[in-house]
Amino acid sequence: MTLFRIITSAEREIVSHTIFSDKKKRKKAIFSGLAAGIALFSATSIQQLGIYTTGSAGVTGLMFYENIQSFNVSAGAEPGAPVNISPSYPAVPWMEFRYDCETGKAGTGDQLYMYTSDLAPVAEIRGTYGLERGKKRLDCSNKFPEYTCAVYFKR
Repeated sequence: MTLFRIITSAEREIVSHTIFSDKKKRKKAIFSGLAAGIALFSATSIQQLGIYTTGSAGVTGLMFYENIQSFNVSAGAEPGAPVNISPSYPAVPWMEFRYDCETGKAGTGDQLYMYTSDLAPVAEIRGTYGLERGKKRLDCSNKFPEYTCAVYFKR
């Protein structure tokens, strides 16, 4: 695993004005197109890299809500009906969600998963959700935490 990667100008802007604004936490960072790597992580998050990055989102210096996207989920009225699903937190107005999931027969359980591409802010939730299952929160990977940071820092 490499801790260095190419960062966008938006990430560079956020990092320079937010994370390094506190003089006590200021660390040297390289902003010539490379991420600041270890300088962007706190000691705690380095120890927990594999624990809280749900699914395959990976790790970036900019994390928001531990790179998780939460959804409210409940079964449809009958098998084959669409699953009732909606994003709950964080708000990601720039992300497009597609739902290719249906209510399964009773006893089939929760087989929902989210597929995201590295190429565009589009995600598709696929699979089935058992008819007898109650309401729940589904947590999936947010592969674009830098955009989420930008939205919330702007507020």
